[in-house]
Amino acid sequence: MYQSGQHSHSLFPGVNSDNLKTFVLEVDCYHLEDALKAMEKVIQELKLSQSYFGYGSKNGVRATIRYS
Repeated sequence: MYQSGQHSHSLFPGVNSDNLKTFVLEVDCYHLEDALKAMEKVIQELKLSQSYFGYGSKNGVRATIRYS
């Protein structure tokens, strides 16, 4: 994910409304509630990392949860 001119620890280098990054998380669980809790934890960690690395807003991470 490292790009020239960005800090090597940047989680979302160059992210803006024209250059969004998409991450996919698959959770295999027998219980829907367990899967949702796991996904919620990951989303919270991404938001914390985003604010820690200087992107200022916790609103930059948007999540869509789909299950089948």
